[in-house]
This record gives sequence, C-alpha cells and structure tokens, in this order.
Amino acid sequence: MFNLLVTADENGWSGQPTNFALSRCVREYTDAAITERFGSLDEASAAELMRIPSVFAYEEGVGKAPKFGRITGVSKRSNRMEVRVDYEFINLPKFLTNEELWSMGAELDLGSWESPRTHWAVKDVDLSRELLSKGVLLPAQFASQRQPTAGIPRVVRSHVIISPVEAGHSSKPESPIPRPHNAIPVRRVNRPYLPSN
Repeated sequence: MFNLLVTADENGWSGQPTNFALSRCVREYTDAAITERFGSLDEASAAELMRIPSVFAYEEGVGKAPKFGRITGVSKRSNRMEVRVDYEFINLPKFLTNEELWSMGAELDLGSWESPRTHWAVKDVDLSRELLSKGVLLPAQFASQRQPTAGIPRVVRSHVIISPVEAGHSSKPESPIPRPHNAIPVRRVNRPYLPSN
C-alpha cells in the first residue's frame, strides 16, 4: 500500500504541515475496505499509515513533480473537520515527473478524475514494484517483500528415457517416446535377441 496526498497549492509541499478536509482523507479514490480499516484516523490507524510509503503530489494542472517520503504525524483539528498531516521527504536519485505520475493510472490505481482533486487516498498497490518500470528504486524499508513460500509444494518434473536394450526385445515396432526439448538424445542400437543358456 501507499499514501497518495494531492494538493492544488503549488507551495503545499514545502515541508510545513498541511491540512486536509476530513471528508477528503482516506475516503476519496480509496477502496471501501481500506476506508473501513483506516478512515477513522485514530491512533492505531495513523500509526499504520505512517509506516507505508507516501507520494506527495500536486494536481495535474499545477505541473510540479511529486515528492517521495513518509507521513510523520496525523492529527484531527479541534473542530474535527480537518486533519493535519506532518511529513518528511526522502531524497531519491530519481523519482517521477508530474506527467509520469498521472500517466500511471492503471499501475497505481488512479481514478479518472483524481488528478484535479485535492485529497488523501490510500492505494492497495505495491508502489516499489510498480515504480521499477520507471527506473525508480525505493529505499529498502519500502521495498517489496517476497511472499513466504513455506508450505507451498514445488513441482519438479523428471523424464526417464529407456533404451530398447533396457526395456527388452520386442518384435513390435517401437512407439515414439516423448522427450523434453532439452533431453540428451539416446542412441538406439538394434541387436538380435540372443536367449541365455
């Protein structure tokens, strides 16, 4: 998962805390199951959201490149209608441009009308994996984790090829023995049958 925070303010990601309307936090352009899990923005939910990577973006029309980082604090304001978000940026050798971000709709689960909307969404997407196609490497703490393989059976294929000598003589023509494409050819030698004494 990753946080996507979008603002129309061209100075919105200056390092200072940013406020969002509560109705636009972890509700818009976010799966219902994720909203149910994190939408309350209580202490436990906020702690989980602070552990996942974050993209701090500008509305597409602003044209400024997004930044990468993490959320460091989430607090509801006294009137309960706004949410304050504290954050920090993490410098990367390469990150997305504004155009690259909004062109990755399918990969990042971006809605058709999401780019011109100030909001905070949470996407059920492996950000680290999807950004590899753009040559972007995230820090190890946010890198994709391998799925556990314990208990998953491995399928091992084996092929046995028996020569006519090993199989015994037969007067019937041999049926072709299927061979894998990488099998070592077996030289077949026809020898007369000699009964043992």
